[in-house]
Amino acid sequence: HPQVLAASKYLEAGIQANLAWGVLNYEQDRSDRLIKASDYAKKALAVYDTTDDTVLGKEGLPRVLSIVASCYHQADSAVTAEGLFQSAIDRNSLAGANSTLTLLQIREAYLEYAKLCSQWEKREGDAKKLTEEANAINESLPPNWQGKSGLYGSLWFWTPGEML
Repeated sequence: HPQVLAASKYLEAGIQANLAWGVLNYEQDRSDRLIKASDYAKKALAVYDTTDDTVLGKEGLPRVLSIVASCYHQADSAVTAEGLFQSAIDRNSLAGANSTLTLLQIREAYLEYAKLCSQWEKREGDAKKLTEEANAINESLPPNWQGKSGLYGSLWFWTPGEML
């Protein structure tokens, strides 16, 4: 079944993205931290290049793009990071952009993009607008999801059998 294959590929992408996120956020003492995180992020993004998106859409892509952008941000490649963050928050190109999990991922991308802008000269106003947009998305989420980390948006809350 193509749905099962696509679901397993997206699960793989989610795991790779979570590994990248964990290295970026919890392994500051690791000398090869950015290389390791970037490798995981690259593997996560590659899934979307090789998987037929007509089956499940772009589920999880905002999170993957945001994590790839965070790797570029931490590597001091601000312009590349900005382009990736803009893609991550572009709801027009994302199927299912109104699902709770996707909105959680997009909110997290807005917050990470705001961090980038706050460190960029003369972009404090943009950082403030991005934070306000993230807050608006947060308020639109169901109460149990408000304030949760974007990590929750990448967890698998359904089984491949539900997609058949």
